[in-house]
Amino acid sequence: MRDFREFEAANDTEFKYQRHQTSSIPESVTPIENYPRKLRIYLTNASPFWQVKCYFKNKTYTKSLRTTNRSVAKNAAKEFFHHTVSEIYGSSLTELTPKRLNKELLFRDFVEPTLAVERARVSRGEFSKASLKTLENRLYKTIVPFFKDRNIKDNF
Repeated sequence: MRDFREFEAANDTEFKYQRHQTSSIPESVTPIENYPRKLRIYLTNASPFWQVKCYFKNKTYTKSLRTTNRSVAKNAAKEFFHHTVSEIYGSSLTELTPKRLNKELLFRDFVEPTLAVERARVSRGEFSKASLKTLENRLYKTIVPFFKDRNIKDNF
């Protein structure tokens, strides 16, 4: 009779597929509330720090958040998201530069793009509609009349 105790079964942990150490640990993947589902933080076996991953325009952007605290990592992931969105979709700000290459950039040129960012925050639930309305009222009543014709490069 054959002794089968020395043989390992194919479904034992020894034969299990080993994930790469830089792959995310499935149990640690955490979506950020009130943000798109594509923004997630996660841990890997390669680093004690939280990582962030987000997908924009057929490309995945990742970054180490350099923190081991989950709540700090969530805030850093939000900052990463806003920074990446402004780099990728900030066409309204980048379109100003070629048009006004030889002209000066004025404060009033940045009012609408700034309000567009705030409107996006309202749609994500980060900022209330009443607060946006207050911001718009104050901006158009007091700030824009004073700064509208000022050159950005000279005064700021």
